Amino acid sequence: MSWVKWGLAALICLAVIGAVFGEDETPDETGAAAVAAATSTSAPEPVATETATPAPTPTPKPEVSITVTGPSTARSDNVTLRGTVDPANARIRIKGRSVKVRRGKWTVPVTLTKRGKNTFRVVATRKGFVKATETAVVTRKLSAAEKAAIRREKVQRRANRRALESAESYLETSGFSKQGLYEQLSSEYGSGFTQAEAQYAVDHVDVDWNKEAVEAAESYLDTMPMSRQALIDQLTSEYGSGFTYEQAVHAVDKVY
Repeated sequence: MSWVKWGLAALICLAVIGAVFGEDETPDETGAAAVAAATSTSAPEPVATETATPAPTPTPKPEVSITVTGPSTARSDNVTLRGTVDPANARIRIKGRSVKVRRGKWTVPVTLTKRGKNTFRVVATRKGFVKATETAVVTRKLSAAEKAAIRREKVQRRANRRALESAESYLETSGFSKQGLYEQLSSEYGSGFTQAEAQYAVDHVDVDWNKEAVEAAESYLDTMPMSRQALIDQLTSEYGSGFTYEQAVHAVDKVY
């Protein structure tokens, strides 16, 4: 019976020891579990992101190439512009007008509107290509014939001016009709101007022909007495003064 007692006592001791050590280990395990849970909560899981695929770079369009080969100067109003274009089947327009292209070469007749620089905008296009523009500049110069004509015009202006001065001088000395002054200026026994120069002078001289008729009538009467009708006849005669009938009547009315 004594060994039974000792065995029970040993079991009781083991139970007490297990209870003591079991209480000591439980807080540690609980703390470890809490730390593990906190760590698990605070650490975010990595988020998967989609990588954007870069858009492909578009291939740039080729450009149309255009040249203007001339001419750069001209001595007439009508010229032909020339040039080249690549690709050879591109379309060309100048001032809205379609230009014929053959094997990459183009020509087009144009008209120069002024002396000096004349500009023409040339546009070349082709589907799938970037269009090209070029400016053709043609300088209009005077031809030899035009220069000669300008010289003649200058000479003629000087001659007309001299004829006009001569007409003014005649009118200061005597009363002339328009016809009489013309004959005086163009006569070889007078001033000897050409008919064109004499006509220019009588057309541009500043004069009142009625007053000239009065002056001529007074001059006739100072020379010799005349009847009213005779004076009118003298004033209107082609061998006399050459005034119009209306001018002669006006003069006679003034002096009689």
